[in-house]
Amino acid sequence: MPIVAAQCQVCYDTSDEPEFSALECGHCFHSNCTKEFLHRKRSCPICRKNVIHPFRPIRLYLQTIEDENKNSTTVSDCFKSELVAKLKVQEQKVFKLEDQIEKDKKNWEALQNSCERQQSTIQVLDIQIQEYKDRVRALTHELASAREENVRAASQVELLTHQMNVDKNHYEAEQYRSRQDLRRLQQQIAHLINLCRRDSSSSPLASDLAALFSGFDSKGNGLGGCNRNDNSHNNSSSSSNHNIASDNGLMELGGLPNEMAIVMSAKLEELTTTRTALTMAKEELSSLKATKKADLSKAKSALMKEVKLLRGELDESRREVLRLEYELEKMKAESLVGPTRILDFKDSSASHNHCNDDGLDDSTRNRALPSTPPPLGLGSESALAPPSSGRKRKPDQVAMIQDVSGDEMNYSGASEERERKSLEDEERE
Repeated sequence: MPIVAAQCQVCYDTSDEPEFSALECGHCFHSNCTKEFLHRKRSCPICRKNVIHPFRPIRLYLQTIEDENKNSTTVSDCFKSELVAKLKVQEQKVFKLEDQIEKDKKNWEALQNSCERQQSTIQVLDIQIQEYKDRVRALTHELASAREENVRAASQVELLTHQMNVDKNHYEAEQYRSRQDLRRLQQQIAHLINLCRRDSSSSPLASDLAALFSGFDSKGNGLGGCNRNDNSHNNSSSSSNHNIASDNGLMELGGLPNEMAIVMSAKLEELTTTRTALTMAKEELSSLKATKKADLSKAKSALMKEVKLLRGELDESRREVLRLEYELEKMKAESLVGPTRILDFKDSSASHNHCNDDGLDDSTRNRALPSTPPPLGLGSESALAPPSSGRKRKPDQVAMIQDVSGDEMNYSGASEERERKSLEDEERE
């Protein structure tokens, strides 16, 4: 413990007057100095506290200092050793702070280089995001064009179907009229043959009509049955009935048998031409129907494949855009670690942190690097959340990402529903 010499604060002397006295407040002065001062003013010369009993000071008896120089040397040595110990402690702190400053400088340079690299990567990702957005826009336009083309093809199919139905009804009506004309011609030819058989003078005409009738019957028009019915009817009828039938037939045909044979042959040729045209029209209608159906099925299948391909490309582009946006947000969050955090780290008197091979210590790396991001997935809010970098995302960014994820989920559900309906339509067809 250091030795302190008594000193009067009134006369500032330590050796002339060995007698000391203390006041009630505890301050010590020479006895004579105390009496003189209290005679003038009843208060302590140091603290100015009022003295209640000024003429009863407490006498102090101090031991005399025999070796003042020796005691002074002892006091100075104690102070010197204490100051040397404090100086060593402060020097160690200074060395630690210098080492920490060097490490912080290295970390600062490494972070600056990392920020520059991340800025260049962010620019590249921005360009890629813009390209993918343009591609998504183009694919959306192509998908809309394909849908419009599908609608036009469906309307064209409906129009062709209606036209085919109209043509079918027209051909059926023509066929019905041709059959009616054929029946009338069969009846007239059979009547002419019967007339020619009764008339012996017109045997060449009867043979010509019979050949014509047999040729017409060989084409499958059903004239043989009508001829047999007419022959059996003529054989069973009386002669008077034959005369009346022949007269009525001549009056109905309006001419002689030779003239009627010429007219019948012309009508038969016209009927044959009509039947040939009708058959060709039926074949053409069937081939046209088959061709249109095949072309329609091919066009529909090709269109469905193209639509599925476009949907797949659109989904892939949207996934890529979401992935790039997530990486961009992650890099922006990592780029926030800059001068502010480094300066705060310099000012703090934290404990020494070991540096790794990359020049970053553990505490700086833990503050700079964000937490491990969750796996990227569509339709999940956790996949779209930014890394935990201490910065809050802006509301418009959160809304944009949520809208994109919601549109993606709705688009996926709608595309699956459309594919299911298209497969059901193909199965029904």
